[in-house]
Order: sequence, then C-alpha cells, then structure tokens
Amino acid sequence: MVSVAVGLTSLPLFTPFIPSFYPSFYPSFTPPFTPPLPQRGREGGVGERERGREREQEERERERERREIESLRKNTCYEREGGGRERRERERRGREGEREGGGRKRGGRRKREKESVEEHLERGREREKRKERERERKRGERERGGRKRGERGAGEREGERERKRGRERGRKRGREMGRERERRERGRKGERESEKGGERERRERREGGEGEREGKRERGRERRVEREEKREKRKRNRKSLGRKEGSQMMEREGRIEKERESVRGRTPAGEREREERRKDGEAKERREEEESWKKSQKKESRRWREVEERKID
Repeated sequence: MVSVAVGLTSLPLFTPFIPSFYPSFYPSFTPPFTPPLPQRGREGGVGERERGREREQEERERERERREIESLRKNTCYEREGGGRERRERERRGREGEREGGGRKRGGRRKREKESVEEHLERGREREKRKERERERKRGERERGGRKRGERGAGEREGERERKRGRERGRKRGREMGRERERRERGRKGERESEKGGERERRERREGGEGEREGKRERGRERRVEREEKREKRKRNRKSLGRKEGSQMMEREGRIEKERESVRGRTPAGEREREERRKDGEAKERREEEESWKKSQKKESRRWREVEERKID
C-alpha cells in the first residue's frame, strides 16, 4: 500500500521525460521537417498580394452573378407579363383562345413562363460552373508557372473546334459536288447513247450526210466563240490590266469578231446584225465628233472672254 502511494506521488516527476522518449518509440508520427520549395509567382509578398486581389475579384464576380440570379427569381413579373405590345398581343390571343376553346387552360401560360425562368436560371448555373472550371484551370496554370505540354487555352480550343467544323463542311460540300458531277456525267452519257441509238438521228445521218456535219461544226464554232467571250469578259472584270495584256486582249477580240462574222455572215439574221452594228458604230463616231467640237468651241469662247477681260483691266 505504501509502495503504491509512493509510486503515484513520484509519477509527476517522470512525466516531463515521457515526450522525449515518445518519438523514438513511434517515429512515424513525427515526419522529417522539409522546407517548402519556392514556386514561380510566389516569391516574396507580391505574389500573395496578387492572389489575394484575384480571389477578391472572383468573389465579387460570383456575388454579382448570384444577385442577378436572385433578382431574376424574385422579379419574374416582366417575364410573366411580357411588357407593352407583346403582353397585349398575348392577352388578345388568350382571350380569342378562351372564346374558341371554351375557357382558359388551367394555369397553362403561367406554367410555361415559370419553366422559361427556370431554364434561364439553369443556364446561369451552367455558366457559373463553366467559369469556375476556367478559373481553376487558370489558377493551376499560374501555380505551375505555365501550361502543361500540349495543353491549349480556351480560345485555342474554340478555334480548333471551328476549324474542325469548317473541314467537315468542306468535306460535305466536296461530296455533294462529286455526286452532282457524277449525275451530270451520267446524263451526258445517256444523251450520247440516245443520240447514237436514236432512229431519227441514224436516218438524218443517212440522208443529211455533209449538211449535218457542217451544222455540227458551226455549232462547235459558236460554242468556242461563246467560251472565248466569257473568258475575255472575266479578264476585263479584273481590277487592272497591263498594257501588254490589254493589247493582246484587243487582238483577241478582233479575232473573235471575225470568227463570229464568219459564223453568222451566211444567214440573213447575221447580215442584218452586221448592218445594225455598222450603223451604231457610225452614229457613235458622229456623236463623239460633235462632243469634241462642242468642247473645243467652249474652250475657244472661254479663251476669248479671258483676253477681253485682260484688255479691260
């Protein structure tokens, strides 16, 4: 009994030594002290201040959006009533519907509008989530001191998506054009086959002979002329033409004109057209001469007037 009492009274004397032995018994509870590694953007107090400012700004943004959503949730009157002309129009339609359908549907309109507000709020929540994810990503970038290898920013990701869509659209258009070309080719082939196999064409070839061949040549020549004309028109529509190219074009136009006349000159219509063109050209020349004469007269009278004024002075 005495020994137990002595033991209990002497226990407080040994208690200060227990903590000094404690770590040696349980080394896993005392991890070795390692100072934190310096990270980019965190040297000194500047980085900390900057992060604090960013956090405050994010908080402000979140608070503003929360207030906006709250106000929307409270003030659904504008959403419900529509405001002005739209509201009146909706009421009129509702009244007409009531007259036709024998009364208003039970809370139909209100329910629909309530859903639209809910959708709006849902969109707001989605936007908030997206922003939060973007903020997390940016924060991670700052703490790492840059993006991961191969990681792209939001703008680059969007651009990549847009390019992908464009490529897909291009492929689709290419496929459509290919199909269209195939259809045209099949049509032409069918026409050629029908031409070859047609009884009427065979009979014409037997009877017509040389005349038909001549007609084909003429048609081919006309088509060639038309193609050349279109090509020249495209060239003329360009912004600037060099002198050499312009002269070549004029030469070519002359050749085209001759070709056209050789094609059309054999017909009465071609003769009439040539005659009309000649008359038009003469009338144009006369008009130009008259214009130039009038201009010269004006210039002359102005010169004489100036001479007279000088004499008076």
